[in-house]
Amino acid sequence: MLVTNIKLSNKLEVEDDEKELDEFDKRVLEMEKKIREAQNKNVEPLKFADLISCVANFDGNGLNIINIWNLNVYQFYEQLQRGQLKEQYQWNLKSLLAGASPDNIKTESYLQNIK
Repeated sequence: MLVTNIKLSNKLEVEDDEKELDEFDKRVLEMEKKIREAQNKNVEPLKFADLISCVANFDGNGLNIINIWNLNVYQFYEQLQRGQLKEQYQWNLKSLLAGASPDNIKTESYLQNIK
Protein backbone atom coordinates (compact mmCIF):
# COMPACT_ATOMS: atom_id res chain seq x y z
CA MET A 1 0.00 0.00 0.00
CA LEU A 2 2.82 2.43 0.87
CA VAL A 3 4.64 1.72 -2.40
CA THR A 4 1.43 2.29 -4.36
CA ASN A 5 0.85 5.65 -2.65
CA ILE A 6 4.42 6.77 -3.35
CA LYS A 7 4.07 5.80 -6.99
CA LEU A 8 0.76 7.65 -7.28
CA SER A 9 2.14 10.80 -5.67
CA ASN A 10 5.07 10.80 -8.12
CA LYS A 11 2.83 10.07 -11.11
CA LEU A 12 4.42 6.71 -11.83
CA GLU A 13 2.64 3.74 -13.31
CA VAL A 14 0.89 1.56 -10.76
CA GLU A 15 0.23 -2.07 -11.51
CA ASP A 16 -3.48 -2.77 -11.29
CA ASP A 17 -4.48 -5.75 -9.24
CA GLU A 18 -6.98 -7.76 -11.20
CA LYS A 19 -9.55 -8.02 -8.46
CA GLU A 20 -13.13 -8.59 -9.30
CA LEU A 21 -14.35 -5.34 -10.79
CA ASP A 22 -17.87 -4.60 -11.80
CA GLU A 23 -18.70 -3.34 -15.28
CA PHE A 24 -18.64 0.34 -14.29
CA ASP A 25 -15.17 0.09 -12.74
CA LYS A 26 -13.85 -1.67 -15.83
CA ARG A 27 -15.20 1.09 -18.07
CA VAL A 28 -13.69 3.77 -15.81
CA LEU A 29 -10.27 2.07 -15.96
CA GLU A 30 -10.49 1.80 -19.75
CA MET A 31 -11.39 5.49 -20.10
CA GLU A 32 -8.56 6.52 -17.75
CA LYS A 33 -6.15 4.48 -19.85
CA LYS A 34 -7.39 6.13 -23.06
CA ILE A 35 -7.07 9.59 -21.52
CA ARG A 36 -3.52 8.86 -20.32
CA GLU A 37 -2.56 7.60 -23.77
CA ALA A 38 -4.04 10.67 -25.45
CA GLN A 39 -2.26 13.03 -23.07
CA ASN A 40 1.08 11.26 -23.40
CA LYS A 41 0.90 10.73 -27.14
CA ASN A 42 3.73 13.07 -28.14
CA VAL A 43 5.04 13.99 -24.71
CA GLU A 44 8.38 12.70 -23.56
CA PRO A 45 8.60 12.41 -19.76
CA LEU A 46 10.97 14.83 -18.05
CA LYS A 47 14.04 13.42 -16.40
CA PHE A 48 15.07 14.44 -12.91
CA ALA A 49 18.03 16.35 -14.30
CA ASP A 50 15.63 18.46 -16.37
CA LEU A 51 13.55 19.25 -13.28
CA ILE A 52 16.70 20.29 -11.41
CA SER A 53 17.62 22.59 -14.28
CA CYS A 54 14.12 24.11 -14.38
CA VAL A 55 14.04 24.91 -10.67
CA ALA A 56 17.59 26.30 -10.74
CA ASN A 57 16.68 28.65 -13.61
CA PHE A 58 13.39 30.08 -12.27
CA ASP A 59 13.71 33.83 -11.75
CA GLY A 60 13.66 35.16 -8.23
CA ASN A 61 13.97 31.99 -6.18
CA GLY A 62 17.65 32.47 -5.30
CA LEU A 63 18.58 28.95 -6.36
CA ASN A 64 21.32 27.93 -8.73
CA ILE A 65 22.87 24.66 -9.78
CA ILE A 66 25.23 24.74 -6.79
CA ASN A 67 22.91 25.45 -3.86
CA ILE A 68 19.85 23.55 -5.13
CA TRP A 69 21.27 20.40 -3.54
CA ASN A 70 20.64 21.87 -0.09
CA LEU A 71 16.87 21.44 -0.59
CA ASN A 72 15.02 18.38 0.60
CA VAL A 73 12.51 16.70 -1.71
CA TYR A 74 9.51 18.59 -0.30
CA GLN A 75 11.21 21.97 -0.70
CA PHE A 76 12.29 21.02 -4.22
CA TYR A 77 8.78 20.10 -5.37
CA GLU A 78 7.34 23.19 -3.69
CA GLN A 79 9.83 25.38 -5.57
CA LEU A 80 8.91 23.57 -8.79
CA GLN A 81 5.17 24.13 -8.27
CA ARG A 82 5.66 27.74 -7.20
CA GLY A 83 7.80 28.38 -10.27
CA GLN A 84 5.15 26.85 -12.51
CA LEU A 85 2.50 29.11 -10.95
CA LYS A 86 4.72 32.14 -11.45
CA GLU A 87 5.46 31.26 -15.09
CA GLN A 88 1.76 30.70 -15.78
CA TYR A 89 0.89 34.04 -14.16
CA GLN A 90 3.49 35.90 -16.22
CA TRP A 91 2.38 34.18 -19.42
CA ASN A 92 -1.29 35.03 -18.77
CA LEU A 93 -0.40 38.63 -17.97
CA LYS A 94 1.55 38.97 -21.22
CA SER A 95 -1.38 37.45 -23.13
CA LEU A 96 -3.77 39.98 -21.62
CA LEU A 97 -1.44 42.85 -22.48
CA ALA A 98 -1.21 41.56 -26.04
CA GLY A 99 -5.01 41.80 -26.39
CA ALA A 100 -6.35 38.38 -25.42
CA SER A 101 -9.89 38.18 -24.14
CA PRO A 102 -10.07 38.56 -20.34
CA ASP A 103 -12.93 36.05 -20.26
CA ASN A 104 -10.63 33.23 -21.37
CA ILE A 105 -7.61 34.05 -19.21
CA LYS A 106 -7.51 34.07 -15.43
CA THR A 107 -4.66 35.89 -13.74
CA GLU A 108 -4.48 34.20 -10.37
CA SER A 109 -1.60 35.39 -8.25
CA TYR A 110 1.27 32.99 -7.72
CA LEU A 111 1.33 34.09 -4.07
CA GLN A 112 -1.10 31.46 -2.85
CA ASN A 113 -1.17 28.21 -0.97
CA ILE A 114 0.25 25.29 -2.89
CA LYS A 115 -1.96 22.25 -2.72
